[in-house]
Amino acid sequence: MACVAMATLTLCNTIPEVMFVTFMQEQVPDSKLGCVSSIYQLASYATWPLGFAICGVVADHISPATVFLGAGLVIVVLYGLALFNRSVRQVQ
Repeated sequence: MACVAMATLTLCNTIPEVMFVTFMQEQVPDSKLGCVSSIYQLASYATWPLGFAICGVVADHISPATVFLGAGLVIVVLYGLALFNRSVRQVQ
Protein backbone atom coordinates (compact mmCIF):
# COMPACT_ATOMS: atom_id res chain seq x y z
CA MET A 1 0.00 0.00 0.00
CA ALA A 2 2.84 2.37 0.80
CA CYS A 3 4.37 1.74 -2.64
CA VAL A 4 1.10 2.65 -4.33
CA ALA A 5 0.86 5.82 -2.25
CA MET A 6 4.43 6.84 -3.12
CA ALA A 7 3.87 6.15 -6.83
CA THR A 8 0.70 8.25 -6.77
CA LEU A 9 2.44 11.06 -4.91
CA THR A 10 5.34 11.04 -7.36
CA LEU A 11 2.99 11.14 -10.32
CA CYS A 12 0.92 13.92 -8.79
CA ASN A 13 4.05 16.00 -8.14
CA THR A 14 5.74 15.34 -11.49
CA ILE A 15 2.91 16.24 -13.85
CA PRO A 16 2.33 19.80 -12.53
CA GLU A 17 6.08 20.40 -12.35
CA VAL A 18 6.54 19.40 -16.00
CA MET A 19 3.58 21.58 -16.96
CA PHE A 20 5.02 24.59 -15.12
CA VAL A 21 8.54 24.18 -16.51
CA THR A 22 7.16 23.80 -20.04
CA PHE A 23 5.02 26.90 -19.57
CA MET A 24 8.00 28.84 -18.25
CA GLN A 25 10.21 27.77 -21.16
CA GLU A 26 7.60 28.84 -23.67
CA GLN A 27 6.80 32.20 -22.05
CA VAL A 28 10.24 33.44 -20.96
CA PRO A 29 12.65 34.69 -23.63
CA ASP A 30 15.66 32.40 -24.15
CA SER A 31 18.05 35.15 -23.03
CA LYS A 32 16.33 35.37 -19.63
CA LEU A 33 15.41 31.72 -19.08
CA GLY A 34 18.48 30.90 -16.97
CA CYS A 35 17.87 33.84 -14.64
CA VAL A 36 14.15 33.14 -14.27
CA SER A 37 14.79 29.43 -13.64
CA SER A 38 17.41 30.27 -11.01
CA ILE A 39 15.13 32.70 -9.21
CA TYR A 40 12.30 30.16 -9.28
CA GLN A 41 14.52 27.43 -7.79
CA LEU A 42 15.97 29.79 -5.17
CA ALA A 43 12.50 30.91 -4.09
CA SER A 44 11.29 27.30 -3.97
CA TYR A 45 14.18 26.01 -1.88
CA ALA A 46 14.41 29.09 0.33
CA THR A 47 10.80 28.81 1.45
CA TRP A 48 10.99 25.11 2.42
CA PRO A 49 12.17 25.78 6.00
CA LEU A 50 9.43 28.36 6.49
CA GLY A 51 6.81 25.90 5.25
CA PHE A 52 8.15 23.14 7.49
CA ALA A 53 8.09 25.47 10.51
CA ILE A 54 4.54 26.63 9.86
CA CYS A 55 3.29 23.09 9.24
CA GLY A 56 5.03 21.86 12.39
CA VAL A 57 3.39 24.49 14.56
CA VAL A 58 -0.01 23.88 12.99
CA ALA A 59 0.38 20.09 13.36
CA ASP A 60 1.19 20.56 17.06
CA HIS A 61 -2.01 22.52 17.61
CA ILE A 62 -4.25 20.35 15.47
CA SER A 63 -3.52 16.95 13.96
CA PRO A 64 -0.92 16.08 11.30
CA ALA A 65 -3.67 14.44 9.25
CA THR A 66 -5.50 17.76 9.09
CA VAL A 67 -2.31 19.50 7.96
CA PHE A 68 -1.85 17.01 5.12
CA LEU A 69 -5.48 17.27 4.13
CA GLY A 70 -5.34 21.06 4.18
CA ALA A 71 -2.11 21.15 2.17
CA GLY A 72 -3.60 18.83 -0.42
CA LEU A 73 -6.70 20.96 -0.64
CA VAL A 74 -4.62 24.12 -1.12
CA ILE A 75 -2.66 22.46 -3.93
CA VAL A 76 -5.82 21.28 -5.69
CA VAL A 77 -7.40 24.75 -5.41
CA LEU A 78 -4.29 26.56 -6.68
CA TYR A 79 -3.88 24.26 -9.68
CA GLY A 80 -7.59 24.51 -10.36
CA LEU A 81 -7.40 28.31 -10.33
CA ALA A 82 -4.41 28.19 -12.66
CA LEU A 83 -6.42 26.14 -15.12
CA PHE A 84 -9.05 28.89 -15.25
CA ASN A 85 -6.39 31.16 -16.78
CA ARG A 86 -6.81 30.93 -20.55
CA SER A 87 -3.09 31.42 -21.27
CA VAL A 88 -2.25 28.41 -19.08
CA ARG A 89 -4.77 26.18 -20.82
CA GLN A 90 -3.69 27.24 -24.31
CA VAL A 91 0.08 26.73 -24.15
CA GLN A 92 1.25 26.23 -27.71
